[in-house]
Amino acid sequence: MSSEELVNIATNVDTYLRYLATPGQTRFVAPSRKLEGAPYPLEADLIVHVDGVPTNIPWTYDANSSEIVLSNGLMSGALVEIWRRTEVDNSLVEFPVAQKWLPKDNNKSMTQLLMCIQELWGGIKELNSKLNGINEDLQSYVNSAIASVFEFSGLAAAVWSTTLSAGDTSLVTPYSFTKGILIVGGSVYNLANTFHVTLDNTGANTVINFLSPLVVDNEAILIIF
Repeated sequence: MSSEELVNIATNVDTYLRYLATPGQTRFVAPSRKLEGAPYPLEADLIVHVDGVPTNIPWTYDANSSEIVLSNGLMSGALVEIWRRTEVDNSLVEFPVAQKWLPKDNNKSMTQLLMCIQELWGGIKELNSKLNGINEDLQSYVNSAIASVFEFSGLAAAVWSTTLSAGDTSLVTPYSFTKGILIVGGSVYNLANTFHVTLDNTGANTVINFLSPLVVDNEAILIIF
């Protein structure tokens, strides 16, 4: 595609995706054509190019998965480009104050903003799934750092973290112990003090029993001496 063609397309589209096809690939994620929650009805157009030119392969749009589906599989390494065009010449949005812009200017600004929010939300959800593993690694590091603080003080300590819910009256731990502290939100419990909690060591693992149910959900850090 020439630079001039790219410039022409850029004046009419707001999103661009690019893929290198795998052998026989027919489905490619595309920008959503429908604006969920938009204050006006609009379904954007999609432009599909293969190897730099508009494709002559028939394709359809799968609204459920937000994918274009080609009728024929592509060769390995084929370049697939997808643009979304949302420019509208007739006014779809009414503003309380007269504007000097053309209707299509207002439409395009609103559409791009809404679709940008939509795509950012999708990206955040994808990022959250990837962060789960990172969070576990980070929690392990924090636990190790807490244990190191006590080691510097001459105390050997093991650290374990978990989540407690409102209404919980006990905490089953993966350890057996008689000394330590439990940090729940802003509260610190001395596990050797029966006025704070009681310990049940009748089983293989120690169970911490609270004197009253917890009021709110909180993260908990157990430090065993």
